[in-house]
Amino acid sequence: MRRTWIFTRLGVVYLSFWIAVATVYEALFLLSPDIDFGLAISAGLTIIGVPASLGLLVVTIALRYPSSFERPMLLIFCHLLGAIAYSLAWVLVVMAIRNVELWLTAEPFMARVPPAYVVRWHILAGAALYAAMITGVYAMRVIGAAETERERAEMRALRAQLNPHFMFNTLHTISMLFRRDASKAEAALEVFSDLVRYALAPPRSATAFREQGSSKNWLVSIGEEWWAAEKYLSLEHLRLGSRLRVQQDIDKDALDGLIPPLVLQPLLENAIVHGAAVSENGSQVSIVIQKLPGRVEVLIKNEIATPAVTNTVNPGIGLSSVKARLEKAFGSDATLSFEYLMEDGFQVRMSLPFWSSS
Repeated sequence: MRRTWIFTRLGVVYLSFWIAVATVYEALFLLSPDIDFGLAISAGLTIIGVPASLGLLVVTIALRYPSSFERPMLLIFCHLLGAIAYSLAWVLVVMAIRNVELWLTAEPFMARVPPAYVVRWHILAGAALYAAMITGVYAMRVIGAAETERERAEMRALRAQLNPHFMFNTLHTISMLFRRDASKAEAALEVFSDLVRYALAPPRSATAFREQGSSKNWLVSIGEEWWAAEKYLSLEHLRLGSRLRVQQDIDKDALDGLIPPLVLQPLLENAIVHGAAVSENGSQVSIVIQKLPGRVEVLIKNEIATPAVTNTVNPGIGLSSVKARLEKAFGSDATLSFEYLMEDGFQVRMSLPFWSSS
């Protein structure tokens, strides 16, 4: 998931930042005369370990409560208070640690307050460290938002490539029906209008997945996708009549999963174009959607394996777009394969992780 990826990158950047700070501090500490390595390590664990630990709280709050730039003065004031609180917490924790060490080794129940210049140094250094951490969080948010928007643009481009392809083929079907049967053509137009709304409108179930950086922004439920696929099949039935025979085995539990919109239609179209549409006796198209442990598998089989179908080196715009959109949504977790079943026809197998839409 994108969110996990952002947190992982932020963790690596945070750890690298504090390693760099600790390295600089230890180097400056060791430049002082009569300082041994053990004392430098001990001082570094206290002086750098404390603000690094407190910084985790700062980063967590910044991530949980993202700031708005609509009121810049309020934002500056809040971060000014945050920097002061962070710096004072650093001073108080270090002072507490030093006094506990003192009580355990030399002077029990005696408290020492650090000199004023030490307090000023901690406040200035703390403010600088606070600003660096907050800037890092904002930078990672900007980078994550930019990469999310880039992926959205790529998905929109892939969908824009598929939509004209789908509409051209459907309009061609309707034009053929007008020459044969006007009533069927009118029924086809009604079905086509439903498909156009589905193809052009934002995914209806995507409103539940508005998390920043989540790939679920581009997915619909498999139930919605199957609804659109059935609309398309009814359209082809009007054109092909009894030549198109459809056998379906739909696992209702699988319909709750998520899938990119307009994925099933090109797969069904490919099976029909190279099957019932080119056979005088027609052919059967079988579709199986089943839920497996943690996954959903879709099998679409055409019982006629023509040479055009078996040559899958260049599967065309529709299938290429389906494969690209699956990769964008699920990465390597989703697969799309084409299988020549010898005398039993041709089969497309799609496997993807089960992400519940509920």
